[in-house]
Amino acid sequence: MQYLSFLAGFLIVGCKHRYLKFGGYITKPFRMRHIFTFIAIFVFAAGMGQPISLKKGGISDGLPVSDTIAETFALFLPKAFEPKQKWPAIFVLDDKGRGKQAVGMLTSRAEARGIVVIGPNALHDSVSVSKNILALDRVFKRTANLFSLDLERIYVMAFDDSSNLATLVPVFIKGVRGVMTVGGGMGNPDLYGSKNKFHYIGILDRQDYQYPNMLVNERMLNAKRITNELLFSDTPDDRGVLMDIGLDMFQVDYLVKQGMTQTDTLYVQQRLDIALAQAATMESKGDFVGAYALLGEVVSRYRPVFSMDSVSQKMKALKKSKVFKAQRRMESNMFLKESLTKEDLIFYLEEDISSYNFDNLGWWDYKIQGMDSLARSDKKHQRQLGKRLKGYTKALFNENIRLLEEEKPLDEEALVLLHMLKVLADPKDYDTYLKIIANSAKVEEHETALFYLEELLINGFTDYDRLDSLPDTGLFRIKKEYRELLSKYKSE
Repeated sequence: MQYLSFLAGFLIVGCKHRYLKFGGYITKPFRMRHIFTFIAIFVFAAGMGQPISLKKGGISDGLPVSDTIAETFALFLPKAFEPKQKWPAIFVLDDKGRGKQAVGMLTSRAEARGIVVIGPNALHDSVSVSKNILALDRVFKRTANLFSLDLERIYVMAFDDSSNLATLVPVFIKGVRGVMTVGGGMGNPDLYGSKNKFHYIGILDRQDYQYPNMLVNERMLNAKRITNELLFSDTPDDRGVLMDIGLDMFQVDYLVKQGMTQTDTLYVQQRLDIALAQAATMESKGDFVGAYALLGEVVSRYRPVFSMDSVSQKMKALKKSKVFKAQRRMESNMFLKESLTKEDLIFYLEEDISSYNFDNLGWWDYKIQGMDSLARSDKKHQRQLGKRLKGYTKALFNENIRLLEEEKPLDEEALVLLHMLKVLADPKDYDTYLKIIANSAKVEEHETALFYLEELLINGFTDYDRLDSLPDTGLFRIKKEYRELLSKYKSE
């Protein structure tokens, strides 16, 4: 077993003898005299007798982290990959264990920039942060043994709900130079100490419920002198171009620190032009506040390379415009309304849970319908407010469910109430409907079970085999009303 592990490292690494440090561990890559130039690189998997092909320009999945732990990772190598060179790396995190899927979201951008992308498969939101961090650190150590990674360009990236985990990585693992989150918020910035020096880039839609809190976090990062850029947009449609701008900012930061060549300067000018073009596009669409914010981040990142006087003048002109002032004032008004509404939601949810107030489901339905109505508004700021409030409400329910499920003994009645609230906010959440049906059948609340069964079917559920195997529903499923309901929707 040890021989196979050694051979894997020997075959794949063609780098100079050097030490790599991740998470406090020192590892030592093997020296190789001959450089492979094959289209695919072959390694022997730890614990297996057959070689694994690591294709350049493609994703390899199921690569073993070690021969003693059943953990794997996915890997993307650019077509230009050569073992003798040092390569920047992005560790892209997915807390549902979908490493290959996460890596696949970056392949085109990684290919264009010559970046190795690694996606751990052993991260899960159902386990503690500490266990996820340890699993990630094992992948760090493994890939450090296999490749010559550029220690000045080690980045962590995550999308949506996995973002919180990504922002905590620099607290626990040394050597991470940057973190990018897309469509998600931050963990707890209070955990960052004076030694946590990294570059943070956050990409978020202004309709995301985490947007107001991200603005607060920006001030905290600035106070802690942590380099950061926050790139906001009106809709998720701009995520792609903002990801490009963010990755370019990582590269510019690196080049400035290393010392720029004339070729580097030409490259940076091209990247600057792309960012300025996006700001101009946002302005042309009427998003003056967004254009102003993006230009501010561009100035801070590119000022060490070029004069930003013309961009600063453009920002002043935007700030003086009536459109900008009206948009900023409207956003402030929406923030105030949002804050008051959130306070009400928290208060009434605590009251309803503590008193098992099922009679208040109608009030919650009314409030959620109001959010949906706002989200359909033809006025941008109201539309964004409605979507933020709806997203916050879902997150509030989910967090309270998580907290309840951790309690012993389990308060099943409060949990059922929260599940009923959850499907009001998300009628397509089939798993939660099934939990309500199973629990209601278990306590012989068959009318409640029938009601939520019909709601489930109305909302498009068709996996009848799953209904047949639902636990605690044996007596419920032999009822005439149950069979008639299924027969009705099957025929439709």
